[in-house]
Amino acid sequence: MMLVRIVNTKYNDSVIIEAETIEEIRRIAREEVEKRGWDIQDMYSEEVVS
Repeated sequence: MMLVRIVNTKYNDSVIIEAETIEEIRRIAREEVEKRGWDIQDMYSEEVVS
């Protein structure tokens, strides 16, 4: 299982995505970013290590 945090620096907000593959992470990230109306220029991602 992979955990990735997508951070939006403009809004000081983030979302954590959990999935089995990087492809799933990318798909979910696109959906979450679109829902929130975030601009890609305001974001970065990081792996969450447990």
